[in-house]
Amino acid sequence: MITSREKKPKLSKRIKKIMTSRPLIGSVLFAIALWVYSSLNGDYITIIKVPLSVNLPDNRALEAMPEKEISVKVSGTGWQIFNLLFFSTTKNCVIDLTDVENKNDYYTVTRNDILNGVQGMINVEPLDVFPYHFELKTGLIQDHFVKVLPRVTITPREGFMIIGGIVIEPDSIEIRGNDKIIKDITNWPTIDYHADNVYESFALALKLLDTLPEMVEVSERVVIISANIQQLADITVSDVKVQVRGGANLKGHIIDPPIISVVIRGGVDQLFDFSPESVSAYIDFMDLAADSTGIIIPKIVFPDSLILVGTYPEYVYHYEAARKLAAKD
Repeated sequence: MITSREKKPKLSKRIKKIMTSRPLIGSVLFAIALWVYSSLNGDYITIIKVPLSVNLPDNRALEAMPEKEISVKVSGTGWQIFNLLFFSTTKNCVIDLTDVENKNDYYTVTRNDILNGVQGMINVEPLDVFPYHFELKTGLIQDHFVKVLPRVTITPREGFMIIGGIVIEPDSIEIRGNDKIIKDITNWPTIDYHADNVYESFALALKLLDTLPEMVEVSERVVIISANIQQLADITVSDVKVQVRGGANLKGHIIDPPIISVVIRGGVDQLFDFSPESVSAYIDFMDLAADSTGIIIPKIVFPDSLILVGTYPEYVYHYEAARKLAAKD
């Protein structure tokens, strides 16, 4: 005797077998294909998006880009609209103002201009466009050079230094575009770059910040940032004579001591070619004339690329000969 529990599994298996049979699946697919085919043969009206581009005279550029796309109402069969939506790569709308004689900075693009600019509508009919019109703001094209601003932070390892600063190549770029946009641009930064514990010279490619308006052209997108990193060293220049500048008559003034030592710091390679004659010390004659303390700190002249560590002694004494003799008596 067959129970109801035994019948249910057999029934479900039969239904599953029927539902997964090839004839049934084929029939369903055929019905769907027939429905799609008959549907796509009908006529339809729909709205599609197409890219928008603007052609201006050679001496003019856009101040602000309008919408990147416009909406076009089209009429055609389902097959034609399907091909236009998914397979067409030529559909666009071009507003050509290259031959328009307009000395003003504003253009009004009308509905007819937009409809006439629609291209690539193969076998379909454009009926209408949205928006119906729009304004274009333009300006004369200018170009000029701006300095590259490195947003770079380099921290050398302890006992090392950057010689001569960070070098940028090229140190300026040319920008070209609407004069209203570029007239206030005086420099353009790189992307941020930070490096710590640097102990070797380096050179790397660094991108410029990509935030310029899309209507602005630039001559370079990447610059080379480099730095000369050297180990620190100190050198002492002895017997530096303290000179007096700016006075023809020094009679009666005494500088003590007349000779000092100067300690200079720089990179080891930099100091290899260092000349002691490039270091000097002086006092302005006007400082002597105005001195009331008898103590003056000499001014040190040394190469800009080096660092002044200090002098020995740090200051010199200033006497007037007559006062010194009187003090002895």
